Amino acid sequence: MIIYKQLDEYLKSLTTNKSIVLEIGGEPGGYLTENVRLKLTSNIFKLNNLDLIYDAHNSPFKDNTFDLIFMVAADYFMKNQIMVFSNAFQNLKNDGQFVIATYKKRVLKKCNGVVHAKGKQEYIDMLKQSGFKHISVRTIYNNPPTNTFKKAIWNVAPRLLKDAHSQWCIYTAKKNN
Repeated sequence: MIIYKQLDEYLKSLTTNKSIVLEIGGEPGGYLTENVRLKLTSNIFKLNNLDLIYDAHNSPFKDNTFDLIFMVAADYFMKNQIMVFSNAFQNLKNDGQFVIATYKKRVLKKCNGVVHAKGKQEYIDMLKQSGFKHISVRTIYNNPPTNTFKKAIWNVAPRLLKDAHSQWCIYTAKKNN
């Protein structure tokens, strides 16, 4: 599993050592492996070292349980994204946050097995339909190159150029009642 530095830092910024976190569709050794009170990781297939296997369309958790729910590169395989997003809304505590890190639509259209390839406005609309009111969108970049020459070019490239070539979008929806 590739850990994207910007995404990892962002998720850490949303948690404390008292946070209760749910990762939907995760893998062992993924994000937020330390410094949270409790992290449950789920997947639809049995993998070693996962805490729970369940269908995110039918959440087994009580309402108002989690401080943060997130998924990385998983939502576009789900049959009913709105149902999953609505469950996340119900399972979050007030002021809890739901983070979706997903490939941009242009990238998803080229992938095999993808159920949904949606764009920015479609995600915002689905999150609103699921009950979220405060939604932000940001871009993250693939990890910087390690080659010295490419790294030097990367470091001077303007943000606009990096945004245009980024494959990732992060949607953060906050639950406020």
